[in-house]
Amino acid sequence: SKLMQMSSTIAGSHHEKFDGSGYPKGLQGEDIPLAGRIVALADVFDALASKRVYKEAWTMERVFDFIKNETGRHFDPKVVQAFFDGIDEILNIHQRYKPSAELADKTLSQNFNKSQDSNLKFTTPAKV
Repeated sequence: SKLMQMSSTIAGSHHEKFDGSGYPKGLQGEDIPLAGRIVALADVFDALASKRVYKEAWTMERVFDFIKNETGRHFDPKVVQAFFDGIDEILNIHQRYKPSAELADKTLSQNFNKSQDSNLKFTTPAKV
């Protein structure tokens, strides 16, 4: 299916970097599929802007500075421009889904800690 093809493309290319220093193939520039270049930026944005059990969320100013500094190295400049052109909508979506993501992360952490404390097998939480 088209969905599975796109999923495969993203999984295989979103860790590539625009300058060719990424993995798994060391692709560079527009040799990286557009979907991978888009998800690379989205993935890093979400990772930095969201709280995790192992780190606090970065401020938006710090996230934006990181993205700007990595433009042309990690990120495609055209994708970065599109990101900032749509930043209001992106921030609205990020804010809308932030509580459920933090709840899921907290639940995963609690399940992991339970499994560590009592040698119980780790189980994934029910859908949030």
